[in-house]
Amino acid sequence: MITHIAEGVRRWPAVSADLKRVLDVGCGLGDALARCGLSYEGLAVGIDVNFDELKIGRKKFPQVQLCCASGEAIPFKDAVFDAVLSRVALPYMDIPKAVAEIARVLRPGGAIWLVLHRADFVLSGVAESVRNRKMKGLFFRFYVLANGMLLHLAGRNFRFPLNRMRCESFQTESSIRRLLLQAGFEEIKVLERRPFIVTATLPKPIETTQFRADNKKGFCAGI
Repeated sequence: MITHIAEGVRRWPAVSADLKRVLDVGCGLGDALARCGLSYEGLAVGIDVNFDELKIGRKKFPQVQLCCASGEAIPFKDAVFDAVLSRVALPYMDIPKAVAEIARVLRPGGAIWLVLHRADFVLSGVAESVRNRKMKGLFFRFYVLANGMLLHLAGRNFRFPLNRMRCESFQTESSIRRLLLQAGFEEIKVLERRPFIVTATLPKPIETTQFRADNKKGFCAGI
């Protein structure tokens, strides 16, 4: 189970004692991992594409394992983590690919905790670009709005045409719920709407008991 702690407008994840192996996708310095309450015998791993922040984080939080990697191509084997965090990082990724990768590396029964962006966050950026007459910024914000609408309507993202390294969008409750369901998640919950926090779990395998028929004695015995 993953809950969170409020500090003003910020939210920090808090993992339960049964979650021993935690991955933070888009970890930055790794501060969310360092503060999530993971026990000393646990494994805290963070990935981010910003190598400079990772270098600072390695010195600041030596108890956290940090590596340079993308959320759309997580460099770990299947089903190795008990929990995956992503604190305001997924909005800057190709979200369908990132969600599929998160589901791949998460064990059955594992949990996720995501902080996302609503449309009003992007609209505030549009207003700021208009006030400051930043036409390049305004053009990029219109791209983010269009990308968010595509995610909402079709479950897809596309990269910024003028810089293929960038991908950004806003998210709606219906779009993120649909993507999580498609990736196999269940128990999808919106914990808060501002900030936009979503949790979900991967289902555990269904335990089945095989039976054999005993025609002579007229009963079924579990095997």
